[in-house]
Amino acid sequence: MDKYTTISQTRTSPILEYKMNKHKIMRDTLLLMQTEDHFAFNEYIGICGNFNYILHEINLGCNLVCDSDCYRNAIEDDFADYMKHAVEFWPKYSGDITYPVSITDRPSDEYNSDDSKWADNDYGNARRDLLQFLIDDLEILASGD
Repeated sequence: MDKYTTISQTRTSPILEYKMNKHKIMRDTLLLMQTEDHFAFNEYIGICGNFNYILHEINLGCNLVCDSDCYRNAIEDDFADYMKHAVEFWPKYSGDITYPVSITDRPSDEYNSDDSKWADNDYGNARRDLLQFLIDDLEILASGD
């Protein structure tokens, strides 16, 4: 390192690493959810709840980012913001940002039932369709990170 090289030029800061990889981190978390057999997956909660739960249970290889709760919170907040906008482009969007998946005109009733959110039925299939839509979108965004 010569006298004109700064520390920031020689290593990546956690904030910069996060900003450079946030879409990849989101996508990788959703990919784990897609298997539905991951130890942190909960069939009785939706995409956002599973995203947060899985993110807290594992380290996605982003040691600088995921070791700190503040970075986990940043990822959760960014994912929530991303979801608010992305679901509006999903062709089956219910029109309700809180309950984007619906096969009837009562999305909150469907979500708040005691049934699995991921069952092998029309409702579970719609949720898996949204999950794939998000993964595909994040794949495109991650390629630009």
